Amino acid sequence: MVNYQSMPESEKIRHLKKHADSAARLIKQYSHVCLVTHNDSDGLTSAAIMIQALKRENITYYHKIFPKLDASLVSVLASSFPEDFLIIFCDIGSGQAEFLSALPNPMVILDHHVPVGKTPAKVVVNPMTVGLEGSYMISGAGVSYLTARAMRDENADLSSLAVAGIIGDRQLMVAANADILEQAKEAGVVVSRRGLKVGDGSLFEIFMRTTEPYLDITGKPDDIRSFLSGLNLDENKNIHDLNDDEMNRLCDAVLAKLAPLDSPDAVEAAVGDIYYLKNQLVENVFDLAGILDSCSKDDDFEAAIALCLGDESVINKCFDNYRMIQETLVKNLAAVLPTAQSFSNVSYIYGKDLHSAGNISTTYIRYVNPSRPFVCLNENDGVIRISARGTRGLIKQGLDLSVAIKTAAESVGGSGGGHNIASGGLLPPGKETVDGFMKKLNEIVGDQLSGNSNHLSGNSKKNGPEIHISGAIRFIDETDEEKADRVSEKLVTSLAPDNIYGTKTTICDGYADVLMESEKLGSLLATADDLLMNADGAVRVKKASQKNADETEN
Repeated sequence: MVNYQSMPESEKIRHLKKHADSAARLIKQYSHVCLVTHNDSDGLTSAAIMIQALKRENITYYHKIFPKLDASLVSVLASSFPEDFLIIFCDIGSGQAEFLSALPNPMVILDHHVPVGKTPAKVVVNPMTVGLEGSYMISGAGVSYLTARAMRDENADLSSLAVAGIIGDRQLMVAANADILEQAKEAGVVVSRRGLKVGDGSLFEIFMRTTEPYLDITGKPDDIRSFLSGLNLDENKNIHDLNDDEMNRLCDAVLAKLAPLDSPDAVEAAVGDIYYLKNQLVENVFDLAGILDSCSKDDDFEAAIALCLGDESVINKCFDNYRMIQETLVKNLAAVLPTAQSFSNVSYIYGKDLHSAGNISTTYIRYVNPSRPFVCLNENDGVIRISARGTRGLIKQGLDLSVAIKTAAESVGGSGGGHNIASGGLLPPGKETVDGFMKKLNEIVGDQLSGNSNHLSGNSKKNGPEIHISGAIRFIDETDEEKADRVSEKLVTSLAPDNIYGTKTTICDGYADVLMESEKLGSLLATADDLLMNADGAVRVKKASQKNADETEN
């Protein structure tokens, strides 16, 4: 058996592409295909990628979109298509082996979720099977793109949709995702710019309706105008038209507002690269991902797919719906976030008919309290839907929401699963169920974070010999002025709240070291990445504060 864990990342990606090659060869052998995809933005972009790839091979396809797979839906598939049809599952199928075994059809699974059970599929393309993390290294759209690219080189133009899926799934541009982005840039279908990671629109409109980032001025007209006026920025100017100096001023001011949170995830979500998809009707990737998400919430999958396939007739409808949902979400967050409750290890909100539980969870843990996992429990249509979120810092401490949510949900007659950092599930209705679920979840998460449990994440379980990897980052006072002001000492001290796992700080004359230790290279690199990102943010905040002070003196 191949030991993928010991391989360098580039080798893991190469093996994933080999699996995609196998899937591509199998798909091209069939003249009729049933395409089954998930219903979120990642699943919808996965669908658009595969639809175009199948069309280019003149393969007849039938498309089904499901929020989840269960025995009844699999039964529908079995009765709807002849046994000689190939069924392709995109962004879904890895965790439903027991149901899929009832299908007589040949199957291909293109997914990034945690595999459960022995799959009946002829070919599986899943990063988890080659040692890559599916929660942030490659999305379902990325897996679909690798398979489409293996079908023919001309499908490189579909990489722009893969980038949209990556952003829609809130993943990082690392590992396989970074490889796909590079292919998209080489194909000329994606360009990027550094700035505030939001869609296009006037500055005033953006802060009125955007929840990423979610700030103390969001949705408040007077506060927004005061904020923009203080930066000498025209509230009616489209953010796309800001020059570099204006964009930097805006980003520095947003980072200054986020600084008290000590949240690397919030900083990374707010400021960074903006991707423009040059061969898509909606070029700004954050707009396209948001539109697809809003279509998913309204079950308007036809419009979502049409937009990705280049149908101009749906643009206005999609944008209008997207903006309406954004405005509704801002109002909903203002009303719901203050109702959050906390156990010792988990925070949560329980409500009925809440709008966008996933956005509530993400907003809370990024912009309200990133110190503990957050769960939104939304009761409607006779069930309670779970939306749980963690942070990369909590993952490094041992959190695995996939294990925690699944175990806690099953303890009260529900079901759940997903990724270590983001997970979901279903519970029977009723407050007693909620109380039992939250009590069990709090216990499991506490055990995971303390490392003394049967509920440890896959990343925390030790197999084989124990190893320790260490490293250090040195911050140096390069000038006499910096040395006199002890800049390096102040910088590492400001970062101390983030040095919560496997790190310690040493301060010397003229420099300061942050020492890191881990049992996994990936965890060590993630810690280093967080520290450097926060250091950059701290420097930018300091410069912005100094600039404001100088202007005040003048």
